[in-house]
Amino acid sequence: MSELSGKITAAFLAVAFWVTAAGGGAYAEDASNAPSGNTGSSVVQQAEVTQPVTAGIKPVVQSTPAGLKPLDKEAGNKSVKTQKAGKAADKNSCFSTGTMSASKSGCGFTDQKICVAQPKGKSEAKKVSASDKKGYGAQLNETGKTGEKAASEQTAQAPPKCVSPADTTVVSEQGPVPEKIDYDKAVQYAVSKHPDILIAKEKINQARSQYIDAKSALEFKFKLYGSYTRLDPAATVDVMGMKLNLSVHDNFTGRATLEKVISTFGNAENAISAAALNVQAAEENYQKVYQDVAYSAKQSYFEALRAEGNRSVAKENIDIVREQLKLANDLFDAGIQPRYEVLRNELFFSQAQQTLITNQKNVEMAISNMLSTLNMDIQTKVELDIPDKVKMIKVNLEDAQKLATENRHELKSLRISIEAAHRLLAAAMANKNPVLSFVSVAENKTLSGLSGDANTFTQSLVLNIPIFDGGVTNAKVMSAKASIKELEENLEKMTRAVKLEVKDSVLSIQEMEAKMDASRKDVETAKEGYQIALARYENGISTTLELDDARRSYSNSQAIYINILYEYGIAVAKLEKATASTWKGVQK
Repeated sequence: MSELSGKITAAFLAVAFWVTAAGGGAYAEDASNAPSGNTGSSVVQQAEVTQPVTAGIKPVVQSTPAGLKPLDKEAGNKSVKTQKAGKAADKNSCFSTGTMSASKSGCGFTDQKICVAQPKGKSEAKKVSASDKKGYGAQLNETGKTGEKAASEQTAQAPPKCVSPADTTVVSEQGPVPEKIDYDKAVQYAVSKHPDILIAKEKINQARSQYIDAKSALEFKFKLYGSYTRLDPAATVDVMGMKLNLSVHDNFTGRATLEKVISTFGNAENAISAAALNVQAAEENYQKVYQDVAYSAKQSYFEALRAEGNRSVAKENIDIVREQLKLANDLFDAGIQPRYEVLRNELFFSQAQQTLITNQKNVEMAISNMLSTLNMDIQTKVELDIPDKVKMIKVNLEDAQKLATENRHELKSLRISIEAAHRLLAAAMANKNPVLSFVSVAENKTLSGLSGDANTFTQSLVLNIPIFDGGVTNAKVMSAKASIKELEENLEKMTRAVKLEVKDSVLSIQEMEAKMDASRKDVETAKEGYQIALARYENGISTTLELDDARRSYSNSQAIYINILYEYGIAVAKLEKATASTWKGVQK
């Protein structure tokens, strides 16, 4: 009985062992095969569903022509199916900087790719196989860092967004905070220490010195005179047996003279008046130089704004072409467009980059020219205060010309110089007139011999009448008349030039004002045209040539509008210089 129970127990254990082994093996087989098979089928099915189907259009095989390097895209230039299949496995976010690329993430440059590992969730961590863990561990061993630490450091190094080389070139260099310069500051800097203005100030001082010199002809003059003479032997004479000293050994003389010209009968008086007028003429010349320097500052400021505006247009153009390039790559990946369209957009992108580089150079040179005009170091870091409105003025040509002939400083200076020349002519003609002077002398001297008092005082009126001066007066008269004739001709010539300058300024303002509205409408029309062309291109109706033509029209219309805008500002500044007046207007 015991033997029978032992056999039954052994058989039961054998059956249980066999059942357990068979079930475990089946479970292990299902566990190793089922996940991989299901995953593969689902990915392939998903790719087949997302593959676009277009009637009458065959998919384009992604082949690279000889001598051309394929675009370095975010997913390694994979096909649509490969990208969809690898979406779950690709957990890294890549940023591209450097040369041009067509990355779908918007990164338009790939010289160095920076990939940031994203942390996996708990559910994904459980699905990592042993081989994946081994490969991941080998990758960590190469870097020598843990996954979380490497991810955090790479994230810190990665830029927050894609930045193009053109964008990085316009960023200001490290250094002090740039100084902001607006319209008024540009004028203030220019006139504060400009060499031409400093020279004009010195000419005013020179004219004032000449006036003081001319005025001194009618001022009091006081002179002191002293002398010492030793006679050895002293002169003596015998008079009736008496010895009389005619001189002494030591002789001292002191004299004080006070002179005052009472009248020159027109000679000095006219010369003084001419010198005073020359001071006024120098002051008017200073105002003229001030106006010229202020205009140069305004013009250089607007030129810098024009260059900055063209650079902004070029930067916007690069962004548009980058989006076109991205769209072309998407259509190429979808089999809708050939690779030729991608290559053309790459060419357009390269041309846009070159245009931006040229505009960047123009901005640097325009700012340097402005700083030079403002008498500042051309290496100074400045920031332009770009106005959002333009001063629009209303001007009448006849009124502006009349205002210019009255206020223009060089015309005022010429009128004053003509009057001064007439005074100099009168002074030259009065050179033959007599001169009446008053002279007072006080003298102290050593007594000797028969001399009287040691101290003497004399007052006298002196009338000097010139008889013959060798032709000097006639020469001065002829020179003064020639100067008057020359100044009158210059005044007439300058008046015509000023009126012409005013007319040119007024016509330029009217021209730019008329063009401004039309150009603004052109920008709006070109922008709408580009949007329509872009929609047609996205739907496969038009080609890259049509889209690029619309883009160029939009970019050119923007550049023309900016040029008109700042040409108007320069024309207003030129009118203010031409009329020597500040024109008030409405900010629009």
